[in-house]
Amino acid sequence: MKRDIEYDTPNADTIIAIQEVQTLKNDPNKKTYGSFSEVLEELNAESLRIK
Repeated sequence: MKRDIEYDTPNADTIIAIQEVQTLKNDPNKKTYGSFSEVLEELNAESLRIK
């Protein structure tokens, strides 16, 4: 039994994910963070606004 997986062509989900990353990388208005703690702070603040 052959156990090697060949990845010659990405599947549709992978192609869509790559396109999404390329779009985000080219967006001059994208949100960026300097650290993971900044991400968590924003998520916490957002969850407080939702309640």
